Amino acid sequence: MQPDLEKLLAADEQARALVTRAQEEARAVVSEAEARVLAMHQELEEEISRIRQAARDEISGQAEARAAEILASADRYVQRLRERQQARREEAVASLAAKVLAG
Repeated sequence: MQPDLEKLLAADEQARALVTRAQEEARAVVSEAEARVLAMHQELEEEISRIRQAARDEISGQAEARAAEILASADRYVQRLRERQQARREEAVASLAAKVLAG
């Protein structure tokens, strides 16, 4: 009976060792999975940040281009107003001169 008990105890010890090793391996797998998830999360956050910055840059560029168009349009409008004002002055001077010379 002694040899059977010894075999049983040895088998129990081997089973415990296997369970302990399996638990350690499971902890290692979980730890590796958590590290991978964290790394993926960080990569995604960085990608989101790059996408946001690219969108900001694009919007800013579009806004600057539109502002330049508006400014150029306003400059052209002001120039036309100045030209009209100059033309009206010239007309007023010519009309006044004609009245003075006629009168």
